[in-house]
Amino acid sequence: MPRLYSNREKYLLIIVTLFYLIALWYDFPPTNGLLKLKERLGDFKITRRNIYQEDVTLEELVDNLYTKSGYEVVKVTSPVPTLRFIQGPTCEKIFDDWKLIANKPKSENPPRRVSNKLMFDITMSNYSTLVYKYRNNSKKQKPAKWDIISELMTWKSEVLGALSYSFDGVSLHHAMKENELSNKNGLIVGSLIPWVEVLSLKHGASSILTIEYNTLNIEERFRDRISSINPIKFSGNWEKYVDSFDFAASFSSIEHIGLGQFGEPIDAIGDLREIQKIRCVLKPGGLLFLGLPIGLDAVVFNLHRVYGPIRLAMMMTGFEWIATYSSESYSSVKLDKVLREDGTDSKNQFTLVLRKI
Repeated sequence: MPRLYSNREKYLLIIVTLFYLIALWYDFPPTNGLLKLKERLGDFKITRRNIYQEDVTLEELVDNLYTKSGYEVVKVTSPVPTLRFIQGPTCEKIFDDWKLIANKPKSENPPRRVSNKLMFDITMSNYSTLVYKYRNNSKKQKPAKWDIISELMTWKSEVLGALSYSFDGVSLHHAMKENELSNKNGLIVGSLIPWVEVLSLKHGASSILTIEYNTLNIEERFRDRISSINPIKFSGNWEKYVDSFDFAASFSSIEHIGLGQFGEPIDAIGDLREIQKIRCVLKPGGLLFLGLPIGLDAVVFNLHRVYGPIRLAMMMTGFEWIATYSSESYSSVKLDKVLREDGTDSKNQFTLVLRKI
């Protein structure tokens, strides 16, 4: 005769089963609720990457993210799909939309949390890992070393790169060394210390315009080669700069835009807006040197984004991806492995070289 369970054993079995089901739930987190989870489990296409994310098909991204965001797939490329705008925004609209956001009041106390709807947009419909790490940098940061550019010009390029973040900036030196800048004029976005400007000059650039909110005390002997402009003023006169720069560079800047750390208004696509502004002012065929944290798609709120295949595809729309450089190698590197690693604990930054098309 089969053994009968006591009431105590029945309760214990129910509790263990509940804990088991909860464990399964957290091991396979749904992207868009239970229905989405069942769909993914049903087609057996889940490949777990880490405790936060799952592989998704390109078809799913098209249906749930890219089309709704105004993109379509041009070519299935690896490790990042190639996209184009379904209806490309004009430069006038790009700058007008940016000014609407930029003119909103700044916050002295950046929010630690935002609405679920806004966070859904920030995390690309939950396709980005979300990690919370808070910082308040709303007070103006002071620029430095702009009055000793002549001294910085004597430093080795590797040392200049180390002025950025844990030597990752050396990747920008490697990128500029492999891509000719002689006698070219450039645009630098976001620069408290002029290491990117000096690197550009050392690699042959003839003139530099830096976009920066702070007033920069540029060493007098370099004022004919380096100048600066406030972002609001630059955007107010955007027509003057359309198709005018041979190259642009930004390192460890764009990934912060729109997350509020510096008191700026929250903007889910602040980084994408900035890239398209840069594209407007580059000459056809102009180069963009773009230093970003690379890894699995993630948002470390309110600090920065980490760029994986999903967001990078959107960032590079309108550009041709030429090469990628690390701080450890003069030659270009492949990102296939790095793009599948969790980058939320450390800022593993690379320099991408993109050409405007």
